[in-house]
Amino acid sequence: MKSFVLDRKNYVFVYVIGYLLRGIIYHFFPWINEILTALTILWPLVFFAEALKEKRRPDHLQACLLAFAAGALVSTLVNLSEVNPDAWLSLWQVMSLLLIFSLPKRESAESARKFYTLLAEISAGFIVLLAAGSLFLLACYKMNLSLPGGLADGSRIFTYGHMGEETRFCGLFGYSADGGNLCALSVILSLFLLEEKKWNPILAAVCIIIAVITVVYLDVRTSMVELAVVALILLYRFLKRKTSAKTACLLITGGLFAGAVLVFAVKHDALMGMMEQMREDPEKTLRFLTTGRSAYWASAWQGFLARPIFGYGWMNFTHMFRTYFDTHNLIFNLLFWTGLCGTVPIAVFAVLFLRQMVREKPGWTMKAVLLAGVLAESMLDRAILGTAHTAPETSFFWLSAGMLAYHAAGQASGKEETENKGEKTV
Repeated sequence: MKSFVLDRKNYVFVYVIGYLLRGIIYHFFPWINEILTALTILWPLVFFAEALKEKRRPDHLQACLLAFAAGALVSTLVNLSEVNPDAWLSLWQVMSLLLIFSLPKRESAESARKFYTLLAEISAGFIVLLAAGSLFLLACYKMNLSLPGGLADGSRIFTYGHMGEETRFCGLFGYSADGGNLCALSVILSLFLLEEKKWNPILAAVCIIIAVITVVYLDVRTSMVELAVVALILLYRFLKRKTSAKTACLLITGGLFAGAVLVFAVKHDALMGMMEQMREDPEKTLRFLTTGRSAYWASAWQGFLARPIFGYGWMNFTHMFRTYFDTHNLIFNLLFWTGLCGTVPIAVFAVLFLRQMVREKPGWTMKAVLLAGVLAESMLDRAILGTAHTAPETSFFWLSAGMLAYHAAGQASGKEETENKGEKTV
């Protein structure tokens, strides 16, 4: 039992798969969320106590993440009277992300690769099963076919949309945005498993098609943007194998320009009307294009200018023009919540991480593509640094980042291995 608890792979596995399955488990064990929450609070204490006992020192990347967590805590304490109770859980889960990021450094390249692959197979397979089931229920609903327990009833497979102003298809995912983000994640993981030769091309293609079709029916534009970014990176990777990087960029730019011209020709009247609206009321038009996000971004920016050092505290939106838990943008969340004391450490982490990637040159592996895709999602959603319950795409983001930081391109760095022999780290 002790060895099971002290193995970080077990914690990460329970953390990711537990939250991925909780929507299903909840129907049989309603208290599953309380159990998972307790595990995410108590289990990390074992690892941090172990690190303190053995006097392990964080490396430069881990130190930046610890500095960020400290900055977020300070900003919250400064605004203690306005703290949301969920903020404390969310802040502690930031520490869980540090454990997930650090996992590959404590494992050999082969052990980390096997664990990552197993986690990817289970996650991608389960998400695709939910997607296929959702499409089946939608087909039954459209054909007015009744199923036992009312599984295909509109009340079960449709839910509220953005700000509760519309009804949207959610299938078996509970909420459309959650389903879209999970399906986008499954596409990337399917491509990773294809790259690793764990899935054959037919299986990967079927899973990707099911996931993409589900995203379309869920109508999650954030996930569409993420998939578009992934598609552009894969196109660049393909073209770069055939020609130079410069030529590949020129071809992609030319293709995007030709596509824009085609869209303008086909949708000329609609685009001209939108441009006219932009001239008359740019703020309203921008809110429409960003489904209300731009108003929160503007409000968050003004809040940052008012309190640039400490911000308003983690998950505190009482000073927004309209109380809401999230701006749906990583940068504006950090600026508003933590000010410079939290944003600067994350920025330093990003610079150091990118510098390490330039040095190691892992290339556009699917782990790197996953980072880019989820980062694009975080510009329109709350990925990477979640709120109360960290979603699977956030966990995979930090696990992928750790794999690239400590086992670039799937191989352990000789320099890193040498450093590990002479230094204990978190």
